[in-house]
This record gives sequence, structure tokens and C-alpha cells, in this order.
Amino acid sequence: MNNIINSGSQSGCKLLLIITITIVSSLWQSVTMAQAEQFPIGTFHRMERHDPAGYNSLNSSGMNTVVQYGDEITLDFLENYNVIAENADGAFDVINHYATGYYTKWEAEKDQETTERTGIVHEAGQTSQWQGKQCWSSIGATAPACSLIYGPHYRQDKNYRQYLYNTGRISYTARFRMALHYNPQMNPADIVCEIRVQYRYAKIYPDGSWTVHDAVFINDMLTVSDFNQDGSFKDFDLQYTYPDIFPVYPLEGKMLMALSDDIRYSDINGENGIGFHVDWLGTEPLYIDYIEVFDNAVWNDFIQNPNDVAIDIKNYASNYLEYPNLKYWYGHDEPYTLDAFTPMHIVDSLIRSVGAPSLITEFYPRGLINGDTLLVKFYEMAKPEKLMIDFYPIGTDVNIVQQELERLRQQLAIAHSLQPGFWYVAQAFGHQLPDDSWCVWRKPEPSEFKAMLNLALAHGTKGLLTWAYPTRYYSYGSSCESSFWERGIVDENLNPTDLWYVIHDNFIPRLEGTFGQTLTNLDYTGNYIHAVNNTGQNDYLAIQNYDANYDWFAGFLHNKTDAANEYFLLTNLRTDDSRIAKLVITNNSGYANFRVTNIETLQPDTVLNTSLTLYQSVPAGEGYLYQAVPVVKYGGKLKYNETISGTNTLLEQMTIENGVTLTINGTYNIYKNITVKTGGRIVANLGAVLKFYNGSSLIVNGTLTANGNSANRITFTGSSMGAWNGIKFISAGGTISYCDIINANTALFIENSSPSILYCHIDAFQTGVYVKGSSSWPTISYSYIEGDSYCVAHYNNGNGNFFNNSFRNSLYGVYVSSGSPHYDYYGAGRNIFENSISRDKVYSNGLPAMGSNNYFTIPNGSYKYIRKVGTGTIYANNDYWSAYPPSDTYFYGSVVRSNPLQNPPTNPPAGPGWLLYKGVAEDFFSEYNEATMLFYDGKYEAAKEGFKAFTEKYIDSEYSCHSLNHYMLSAELLGGIGKEVEYLKSIRQYKTAHKNTQFYALKWLLQSEMRNGTTEKAKNLALEVETASVYDWEISLDLAVGLFEFKGDKLEAEEILDRLSTKFTDNDTEEAIMFIRNQMNNRSNEGKEFSKRAEETGVPDEYELLGNYPNPFNPSTTISYALPFQSSVELVIYDIMGRDIKSFNISSQSAGNQNIRWDGTNENGSPVASGIYLYRISIKSLENTETFVKTAKLMMLK
Repeated sequence: MNNIINSGSQSGCKLLLIITITIVSSLWQSVTMAQAEQFPIGTFHRMERHDPAGYNSLNSSGMNTVVQYGDEITLDFLENYNVIAENADGAFDVINHYATGYYTKWEAEKDQETTERTGIVHEAGQTSQWQGKQCWSSIGATAPACSLIYGPHYRQDKNYRQYLYNTGRISYTARFRMALHYNPQMNPADIVCEIRVQYRYAKIYPDGSWTVHDAVFINDMLTVSDFNQDGSFKDFDLQYTYPDIFPVYPLEGKMLMALSDDIRYSDINGENGIGFHVDWLGTEPLYIDYIEVFDNAVWNDFIQNPNDVAIDIKNYASNYLEYPNLKYWYGHDEPYTLDAFTPMHIVDSLIRSVGAPSLITEFYPRGLINGDTLLVKFYEMAKPEKLMIDFYPIGTDVNIVQQELERLRQQLAIAHSLQPGFWYVAQAFGHQLPDDSWCVWRKPEPSEFKAMLNLALAHGTKGLLTWAYPTRYYSYGSSCESSFWERGIVDENLNPTDLWYVIHDNFIPRLEGTFGQTLTNLDYTGNYIHAVNNTGQNDYLAIQNYDANYDWFAGFLHNKTDAANEYFLLTNLRTDDSRIAKLVITNNSGYANFRVTNIETLQPDTVLNTSLTLYQSVPAGEGYLYQAVPVVKYGGKLKYNETISGTNTLLEQMTIENGVTLTINGTYNIYKNITVKTGGRIVANLGAVLKFYNGSSLIVNGTLTANGNSANRITFTGSSMGAWNGIKFISAGGTISYCDIINANTALFIENSSPSILYCHIDAFQTGVYVKGSSSWPTISYSYIEGDSYCVAHYNNGNGNFFNNSFRNSLYGVYVSSGSPHYDYYGAGRNIFENSISRDKVYSNGLPAMGSNNYFTIPNGSYKYIRKVGTGTIYANNDYWSAYPPSDTYFYGSVVRSNPLQNPPTNPPAGPGWLLYKGVAEDFFSEYNEATMLFYDGKYEAAKEGFKAFTEKYIDSEYSCHSLNHYMLSAELLGGIGKEVEYLKSIRQYKTAHKNTQFYALKWLLQSEMRNGTTEKAKNLALEVETASVYDWEISLDLAVGLFEFKGDKLEAEEILDRLSTKFTDNDTEEAIMFIRNQMNNRSNEGKEFSKRAEETGVPDEYELLGNYPNPFNPSTTISYALPFQSSVELVIYDIMGRDIKSFNISSQSAGNQNIRWDGTNENGSPVASGIYLYRISIKSLENTETFVKTAKLMMLK
């Protein structure tokens, strides 16, 4: 759902619409919607289905995907796995049963022109139309032709491969659909044609020589009387079975040698294989529409009863829809004939039509079969949603491992060309004879196993499976002509083998970590270097001669959505020992700084300007993933001076090193922090725009220079209000002029630094300027400064010079915790404290110098011009107080204010002296914040009117959904939302209202109907949104929760959730639905659960936030949590605007279930207003390095 939730513009409204009804808020507070995509790695289980020992062994491996029979018991055992269901016990398992049938249709539309490939060859006559069909015809043939058509010459299976219930000989039907141009003068006994099934095969003798032979299985002579007199088409069937003389070798096509001294029969080369012939022997035109071939035990049923069979298949699949971990159905195992492909496609289409997972199989690519690449034919005909290939390169000859890995590489390349992101099944087995020698396949050594997996990953595979997990015994008569053990990942007693440890200790942690998370987001480009004892080069990378007997493969990959974010996966295909790779990197990126990094070890972390050589030691069979990217786009250390123009984007953290300058001339989109180190410098030139996302910051330990002018200002901004954490000067310097520093949480954080800031607009979600440290002396002048909490805040003796500024749109103008900042710069402060400051213009525990010529507008209500707390005196002489003469009631504490001005200061006037233009968003949020402050002060009536005014003023903007939600919150707290129904309806009917605002009006209407008990009306409202849209997703969840909470109808709520799960099949929807279901099941026991946990005396196994109870609450609530170790605990409660309300700090607390009670007051002991609050618990173990941080919601309801 991430891509759906974030689409459009409703995400901002979602953040503000925190569900306000009491129980609904509690239901949603723990839903987590973001989960990392898991890289599939698994195996074929092939053990006793219901034996817990086998599953316990599998669980210990760490794998996440398994092929196993799917039933109620096994799917429960495997609830934490992606399951590929191989249900193949009998004909009643209809998905596999029909997927292992045989059917191919050869049509005249697909006429084959060469005998070197599989297909029907039209030797005589021409293609013609007959009764609306394109046909092979005898038209144009001058005399009866020996072969009108023949072919397709391809290999067929001789026996069924339904291993558990049917491996008998296959009986086939070849159906010729033909028509005759009927002439009444023809003799009914005249021969028209001969049809026959003919088999061509090779006899391979023990010495390697061979001979080619033809065998006619069946034929029929057709006369005029056999055809329809009206010239319509008619079916003519020939049934045949392969004689026993043609043995079925289980490994046919995988082996190059005979299994014994016997003669071997083969039909996979050249024009060998089955052929269907039509010899025209008549005089009138003969038309052939198609030839189809099918088996008589399975697919014949489908042909005879297609609707009934289709219903059976769909019903079977539908019975498993309740299992969310069922990822695929397994089909025909290693299909080895064209006849297997179409049934798989038809069955796959049927099961997908009911919303079931698709069909998958492992396909063994055997290269050219009858002139065609069988893997390509499989992909074209079966059309699998997910292509999965297996290829087992480790045979008994240890001397050809490198050659076999090269064959694997070739097959992986074909698989990628067909379907990027294919899956690969690696060889993890060998066939061991009683004398401990190997037959056909040798079990891979760990280095060989690694080489297979890494080579597949370097070709962009997105899933890794292994054959096979268990060790199993096979009796005489199988592939080795004697009994043998198939040695797998675990031995016959389920003990781990060396390959188990490769998976468990190497690949699992890597694929769950940075390696796998990165690969999940990469695509293989198809470009590579394969260097075998020679030099290879591609793009920016060259592998040169260095170590003896080397075999390197480097696959080039890039990010799915950003092709410039490039990688290469380097694999040592020498499986006998480690090798050193000599890598020559050339910077062809067009940027001055190009970084090459091993993403797991972060070594090397090399930045080059032109080129350099790296020497990398890689163990046998191992593979390492390297990122090769420009630093200014993908982060790292900037070591060379760089200038960027146009539009660029930074996706990872970047540091500007000592002595290096980054110059920005265009737009720079910044998603992670930029740190300017001591001696480093960042320069933003005229018109530059630095746009920050995701809480990123510009951290300056060196120098920042950003000097615009009145015509070309420089912008530092966030993607939305509060989206970034501002510019942080830490022991740094810089000059900033004619800049807009806006939309930050704290726009300027200045610690022990003295930057000069001039003619700027500084606007923040919390604090405009935050000054800290006694050595901080910034000079800020002629600027507009805004901040929801404070315009300017001074802490820890934060100082500075401030003159000719406008302080506006905040709770406080200046907040001085300590320090002596100067607002009287050389006797002329000329700062203006505007009306939009809702509380004290100056709140101080320190000693700011406040004179002279500062302009103070009248404070609101009981607030003050200057509130001095603590000891000391503030001198505010020669300032202008709007209410002249200034009343003592407007001051608090020791404030000296001699010589007050009777008129505002002039020549020059107070303030910046230039006009600030603000866009719609800034206008909205500055006004919106005023109403928000009223709301959090408990002045709900005034806040409600303000929110209503903003909703109507910005009705065509997405911002109106923010104010509408707060309008309804105010109404909620004033007694209910029932009186607002007509207003909500008017919003719905307002044609120019933004679609998000209309939708949230609908959500509130639905809530109103639910509370009134008119659930049918609520359900009708839910039908007004577009189906399968994000609105449908959200309203369906609201409806399900409402039906349960207000009507107690759990059954109908479940039905809505079931329908939702069929519309949205992503992990986020599954998580949301699962959470709601769990909450519905546990709702009645919520209070008991908290009491039970509080009484437990055992030590918990892990850190856990247990939630708060009651929730909503009044007047107090208890927040419970579990500590497995003695720990320090910090609990911070803050409002949804991000302001700290109250904090609790416990330096040491013993292990066990603990809790903290909050009495609903702030730090000053005053009761907080009704509304939604957040709480964040931060825990640090005092016994080890483990930490735990989690945030949740709670609601005060008065």
C-alpha cells in the first residue's frame, strides 16, 4: 500500500486525521504500514508432511520460502514461510493434475518455413482461406504430393510424470482438423489423403556413433466419403503410444553419455521426434486448419468437459484463498516437452482468475532441443508470471567445474533476457552410491555452492531456492542403476551439513541485511564482464591480469527507478581458492567525485576524480556487491571541488571534506544529511534552491556561503512544513543573505558559532532560530523570523546580535533560557514583535538587552510584552509599546522600561524594511497555526470558527482537508459531530472542493451514521468512493471498525475485510487487516490483559511497549512496558505539533514488567487539553548495548 497511500496528495490529511472516536483511535494506534521487502530464499522440503521434526530443522535454517504440499496442517506449520504448494497426491489435486497434462495445437497461422526448427512445414501447396479459417491447402500443387505437410518433429514425454500416482505410458491422440472441397462427380471411394504419426529417432551406440531411423506408429487412408459433403471441417483422430523399445531415462537430456553399455535412443536433435504427416493423394483441394495433440488420460478430460474441469480447478484454488502465505502453486516439475507448456498456461489462467496465486515450476534449461531453445519456447507458451529455472552444474568430474559454471552462466543470461528478476534453483545435492562414489551429480563443495548462488544474483535473480533439503534413499532402478543416497542440505538424521551452514551463516544474514535489501531494489542491466585469465572491460570497470588461473564474473546492475545508481556484483568463479581481483575504475559519470564501495563492508570506500586501481581479495566462490556512483547524487565523501548545475538529487549522506568546496548553481533535492567538515565549504549561488526531505539537515562545521540579492534569492526549504531539520551551525561560520530558510522543524540551529544572516525569511514548524552556547554570537538582521513554538530561542547562554527583524507567527517572539543576547544593537534594535505572536513577546530567564527602538504590538489576553522569570533585570529602554503609556499589567518580573517612545520608530522604521511575499501554503499554515494554538489552549469554539473559515477560504486546495479535520475535532470536543452533518454534506456537494477534502467529509459523515446506529446509510456512503482506490482502502477499514465498535457486528466486519484483501494484495493491507482482526478478538479482554501483564513476575524475553490503559483516558493513564534487562528509561509525551508536554527520566529500573503513570498534566502541573498526544519511550540496557525506541498514540478526552 505504500505506493497507494503516498499517491496523490491525501497523505498530508492522513497525518492530521488521527481518528478521534475513542475506541477507533485505540484500534489504530499500533498499525505499522512500512515493511521491508523480503528476499526469497528457500528449498524443496520433500519430507514427511506432518512431522514436526522436519519443520523444526527447516525453521533453524533461517530460510523463508519452501515448496511443500499445502493443507491445513502444513500451512499452519509454515505460517512464517512463503509457501509454494506442490499438491500432487492424485487426480483429486486438480491444479497439479491438469498442469501435468499434455496438449499442443499446431496451426496454419504458425507455419514453419525451415526444417531446422520445431514446427509444421507446408511442403506442397499454399496457405489459403476456407470457411473463414487460414489453412494449409493443396492449392497450387501440380500433382498429388507425397507430403502436403509434415512436422513438427519434437520430443514428447513417453510416460506421465505424476510421480505419486501415475508414471505409466502415455496414450496420445493426434487430431487432424480438415475439410475437402467437395465435387459431386467424385467417387466416394476415391482416396483423398494419408494421415500418419511418424517417429524419427537416433540410436546411440556404446562407442558414441549413431544411426537415424523412422517408425510409423499409426496411419489412415481417408477417402471422399470420410469428409463432410458440405465442405465443413471434420476431426480425424489417430491414437498412439510409444512402444517399450524406447526407454524413458529419468535424466534424459541432462546427460551426455549412456547409463550403461546398452544402446540409447534419442529424439532431441535435429529433425528427430514426433511428426504428423498429411500426404495429398486426391484431385480436389484439401484444407487443413490445425493439428492438435493431447494425452488421453488427463487433457482429454479437459477437451471433453472444459467448463466442468475449469470449475473444479477454480474451486480448488478458491479453497486456499484464506492462506496469506501461499505464494505460488507448483506445476509440472521440470517440463521437458512442448506438450507440457499449454496446459500449464491454461491452468495458471484459471487459478489466477479467482485471485489465487499463480503457477510456478522449476524449469531445467537444456539448450537446443529439436532446433529450438526449449527455455524460450516454455516462456512463450506457458507464460509464467514468475520464471524459475534450475541448472545443476556439479557433476562427477571435478575437472570440468569451470566449464559447467560457464554453461550455467549462459542459461542465467537467457533467463534474464526472458524475465528480469527470474528465480533460480541451485544444486545442493549429490547422488552417492554405496561405495561412497558419486553418480551423475556430486554434491557441491561450499565454494561451488556459493559460486552458483552468487552467479545467479549477479544476473539479477530475485529469488533463490535449493534442491533439495533432506537426504533421501532411492532403490535400484532410478538414475544410477543402483540404490543411492540423494545427499541434501541436511543428512538422513536431519543434522546440518556444510551447505546448511553456508545458507545459515552466510546467505541468510546477508540477504536479510544490506546485501539483500539492496539487491531487492536492483535490476540486472544485461551487461557483464567475464574474465577468464584475460582482461575484460565494460563501461567504467576493467578487470585486468593479476592472479594466476582466475575466472571473474561481474554483473552490472542498477536501481529499478534510478538507472544512474549503478552497482556491480563481482564473483570469484574459481572454486578452489581465493583470488585477488585487479579492478581499474574510470570515472565517466560527468561529476568530479566518483565513489566505489563494497556495500556490506564499506571497504573500500574510495572516491576518485579520474581513475584508480583497486585490488580486492575474494574467497573461492564468493561474491561482493559494489556501488559505483557520483558522490553528489548518492552520498559519501566529497574529496574534490565540485560544481553542480541544473537539477540534482542527493539520496544518501554526504560529507564535504577539509579543503573541499561544493558549489550549487541550480536545484538540489536532498534526502539525507550534508555535513560540511571543518575546513570544508558549501556555496549556494544566486537563484539556487536546496530542497530537503525526510528530516534531513545541512550540518555546518566548516563554512556556508549563501549570498543572494533582492532579485535572485536563495532558497533552503523542505518538501512540506516540518519536512527537514534546518541548517545547523556547530563551531562554524558563514554568511547568509537574501535567503528563504523555510518549512523546517528548526530553521537555524546555532551552537558555538557566529554566522552573519541578513535579509532572510526564516520560517519553521517549531523554532525559527535556536542559539546555544556561550561562544555563539550570530548577527541576524533585516529578517522575518517565524516559528510555531518560538521565533528565537536562546539556551545555555546562547547570545547574539539581533536588529531590524520581524518576529511573527509564533507562541513567543523571543524565549531566553539563559544568556544575554542583544536586541539593542548599538542602541538601535528596531525589531518588531508583531500581533501574530500569540503569547508573550519576550519570555526570559536570562538577561537579554532589549533597547532601543524595538516595536512591541499589544499582547493577546493576559500575556505580556516581556515576562521576566528568575533573578536579574531586563533593561528595555527607548522602545515603542503599542499601548502607550505601557501598563504594568503587560509586564512580569523585573523589567526597566524608561523613556518609552510615544510613536513607532522612524528613520529608519522598525523591522526588515522589505516586503515579504508568501505563497498559499505559507499563508495557510501561518493562519492555521493561530487556530491550532486556540485548540490546544482548550478554546474550542474560537478554534472551530477559525478552522471553518480556513476550510472555506482554501476549499479548492488540499490544505482545506487539514482544517476540516480540525474543525470536526473541535466539534467532537464541544459535544459531538451530529450537528455538523449538513455542513459536511455541503462540502461533499461543493463542486470546486478539493477531492481529499470531499473524501474526509465523507469519512466524518460515515462516523456520524455509525454513531447514530444507521449502519445501512454508512454502508451506502462507503459505496460512493471509486473501487480499488486509496479512498476505497481507507473507507473500507473505517467501515469494518465502525461495524464492530458501534454495532458489535464482527461477522460483517470480517466480510468487509475479506473483500478488501481481494482488492489489495500487498503486505501493508494484510498487516492492517490482521491487526484489526486481532484487536476485535482481544477487545473485550483489553483491561484484563493490562492487569495480567502488570502482575507477571517473570523476566520478559525482549523489550516491548505494552501500550497504555485506559485509552482514551481521563484524568490519568498507565503506560506499561517490558524490560528484559536493568535499564534506563526516558518517556516523553508531546502533542501532534511536536511540542514536548511532559517527560519522565528513570536512570535505572530493574528487569520485569514496569509502568509509568501520567496524570494528564504538563511540566508546569497544569492539566492538558483534550486531544491526541504521542508518547515516545527510549530504553537503554545497563547490562549490554541493546536499545529500544518506540512511539504510540494516546487520547485525553474530557
